[in-house]
Amino acid sequence: QPPLPLLLTQKLRETVPNCVLSSNPCRIRFLSQEIVIFRHDLQSPMLRLARLPAVTDETPDLFHHLAMTVLQQGCLCPLPITVQPVYWAYDHALRLYSSPHTLILADSTLQASFPFADADCNCFNPGSFGMKGTFGGYRPAGRIVELCSI
Repeated sequence: QPPLPLLLTQKLRETVPNCVLSSNPCRIRFLSQEIVIFRHDLQSPMLRLARLPAVTDETPDLFHHLAMTVLQQGCLCPLPITVQPVYWAYDHALRLYSSPHTLILADSTLQASFPFADADCNCFNPGSFGMKGTFGGYRPAGRIVELCSI
């Protein structure tokens, strides 16, 4: 999607001078690591469109299945165009080539984390802070994911 108009964010930028309004998805470079943050509810439409059961012996939970699908497809939104239209001017931002070191898929489901060994990628969902006061934190220096609660 195109960025928010400056007129809408002007008051916030005046109040918080060092505010950075990043895009979605957001790509952060920390030394030699690439960190990708994607805020979108992917799990619900993926489950709705699944032809086979999502939970198997290879993928013990739904988030694991979602993250494996996203990384193996090399696209942050591997949904058909009829379900999730694509703004073609920004389609390149959805590609994951090569796999990032950390992939944060933030949606409204419960927090989860797992290392994706094939692609040397940490994947996690920080969870919804409003649900039980839980959240996920990431320390890029040690590539450590912490699932926390208040």
